Amino acid sequence: MPRIGGFPLKRLKRTDLTGLVERKAAALHKSGGKGVAANRLSAVLSKLCSFGASRGWLARDIGRSLPKPAREQSRERTLTAAEMGDLWNALNAARDGSGLILPVHARILGLLALTGCRCSEIAGLTVKDVDLNKGMFRITGGKTQASVRNLPICPLARAIFEEQRRTISSEASDALLFPSPRAGKVIPSKDMSRWSHYIVLALEQPPWTPHDLRRTFTAILAENGIPDDVARHITGHQGSEAQERAHDRAACIDDMRVALQAVEDWVVAAAANVMEIAGRIEVRAAAAEAQVAEDVETRAAGEDVASITTDQDVVATPPSR
Repeated sequence: MPRIGGFPLKRLKRTDLTGLVERKAAALHKSGGKGVAANRLSAVLSKLCSFGASRGWLARDIGRSLPKPAREQSRERTLTAAEMGDLWNALNAARDGSGLILPVHARILGLLALTGCRCSEIAGLTVKDVDLNKGMFRITGGKTQASVRNLPICPLARAIFEEQRRTISSEASDALLFPSPRAGKVIPSKDMSRWSHYIVLALEQPPWTPHDLRRTFTAILAENGIPDDVARHITGHQGSEAQERAHDRAACIDDMRVALQAVEDWVVAAAANVMEIAGRIEVRAAAAEAQVAEDVETRAAGEDVASITTDQDVVATPPSR
């Protein structure tokens, strides 16, 4: 008979499950956490009990609709054109070593924005995965078989790949293309989340995560009228219909290249617009500053004239008797 740890399933009661979830939530709150992991535990226990009931190991599904103690906020977040423009300009500055984060982290974030890939997919790329001669790169470290895919390399992405390749001394084909600066290992997604948070704070933007760049990417594709099947192939999502799955397996390189180029054009336009607005603000600020200086100078000159006139009047007026 199946057991959970040393506990036989047949002796399991719903109060055992709710008590376990509540204790997990209490421990998380005590350590300063938000308790979201307790929600995940609740979901796992619900699925486990549903499976156990379907196999006859439990008389009924005692884990159905287990309570989730933590309140979760929606993670749906896409960056606006202004936010993406600010981000892209900041990443460009960081790529040459004069920005907020290290160049390797800036390049990874840049590729996330341009390709819609998952953080782990870019961080896990090796030298052999990127063929600059053919203008293609291959994702192999995805979550599902649909995640394994070949993607075209458009100009902005090519520039990033070329920059990073020049920093890799190893000629081994299996060498990491984006190794961590100190250990030379795969950069964890949590580290990329931390670096992106620094940018969020510096740019004074509403919070976003590296995965939100992927959401923004798909939103840009939709805005540019890119077909859903092409978007799914680029992002490594498999279609549900047989016809769509067949299309997903096709090369469709040209369609993907058009889509990826549309995203690059969108990002460039957003960054240029931000710089243009910043330039206009700077010009207006300089003009306003010059006007203030002129007004102050004029006022000061007027006060000097008034002071001289007053002094002369005082000297010319005889004292009263």
